[in-house]
Amino acid sequence: MKCLVSAAIRDDIWNKLLGNLGVGPLTVLTQVSMSELFQEPLCVEAARQVMAEAQAVANALGAHPSPNHDKRIAHSRGIDHKPSILQDLELGRSMEIDGIFDAPLELARMVGVATPMLDLLVAMVKVRARAAGLYPR
Repeated sequence: MKCLVSAAIRDDIWNKLLGNLGVGPLTVLTQVSMSELFQEPLCVEAARQVMAEAQAVANALGAHPSPNHDKRIAHSRGIDHKPSILQDLELGRSMEIDGIFDAPLELARMVGVATPMLDLLVAMVKVRARAAGLYPR
């Protein structure tokens, strides 16, 4: 198995997280694959906004992930795949809402960065997960 060593691991972690934040909540709420999701222009814009908000959090914390959100979206648009958090919802498994979605929101509060779109989407994901019995009330 090939493994790359990163000289900027925090940037790489944020790069992955920006993709997760931009795609995960929207796919949970729509229950469609990434390629289906990004056929809708307003979903593309919502993902772009979430990624920009998360980018601002990362930058405030000293990390510098790629600001090329359109590249992330284009990559996801070409994949007929449902993210693991949506697969968990569909299979009735525990969802990683706190670790993937709440942790960045806590960091945003810590550094004073506003994340209105991410706040809304995470709240809606929690409502959806509660309705499925997969998140505490």
